[in-house]
Amino acid sequence: MRSGDLLADRYRLGQQLGRGSFGEVWTAESTDGRRLVVKVLRPGAAARADVVTRFAREARAAAMMTSDRVCRLTEARTAPPGPYFIVWEHQGGETLEELLARDDLMSFDHVAPILDDLLDALIATHAAGIVHRDVKPQNILVAVEPDGRVRARLIDFGLAKLDDDGDELLTTDGQTLGSVAFCAPEQIEHSREADARADLYALGTVAFYALTGRLPFAASTPSALMALKVNQHPPTLSSVTGEQWPAAIERWVATLLARQPSDRPASAQAARHELSQLRLGAGERPRKRGGKRAPAAVTRTETRVKQPKRR
Repeated sequence: MRSGDLLADRYRLGQQLGRGSFGEVWTAESTDGRRLVVKVLRPGAAARADVVTRFAREARAAAMMTSDRVCRLTEARTAPPGPYFIVWEHQGGETLEELLARDDLMSFDHVAPILDDLLDALIATHAAGIVHRDVKPQNILVAVEPDGRVRARLIDFGLAKLDDDGDELLTTDGQTLGSVAFCAPEQIEHSREADARADLYALGTVAFYALTGRLPFAASTPSALMALKVNQHPPTLSSVTGEQWPAAIERWVATLLARQPSDRPASAQAARHELSQLRLGAGERPRKRGGKRAPAAVTRTETRVKQPKRR
């Protein structure tokens, strides 16, 4: 597809935002003037039953979401004849991936509101019986609201797991769903058994990356990275940055990154409550943005998208 093409006689494609093995994401404008984002399956992918099934699941998951912390679906075509597409409201802003590629380091005060919004999104997602399975900077939109607040929204339910879906077609043990750099250890070993706590692990990885400029684990190959996640505890914020972090923040991030799901917060609601206590805490304040940058990481390995390069 090309910029200027008219999709389904009502969506004029604008700028291509992304292109993967199976689909393309475009800005678009409807014939009635609405600004939108459109995800379109490429013709070759549309011939694969497993891809079409996953695409239909993404549309169904998105349609179930009513939280304003999740981009709202407006239309989807997931049955023949094609083209197959999903349409969302255009919320503006940029991805957290883009923000982190531009900024050196982010302070806790800057990151905390973003994490709070994401936990709000996960509370609604999990309440709907959905596990996102792909929480990462590329799937987080950050925008400044009219009142000046920085707000975040969760996007892309392409790998979501629904409670009422057996998932047999799309997930088998030994198949890792989600970006390896951000996925939980159980997604590597037993992906069918991963539950909502896997999303909390991914959120903890996002927090660690934003605060330190490094991923908790890094390796030269995907298999080596998987082994590190399964067999080793993550480093502390202080050990990576060389600066002393408040103990309460260290504990919160470490709990999210616990190897065993049972050692993580019981729910997104519990994790959000703990975060709110950190934000209210007086006396212990983390360093501000602009401090010494963390040491460069070993090659950051990720199997689905290229991770942002931190300057």
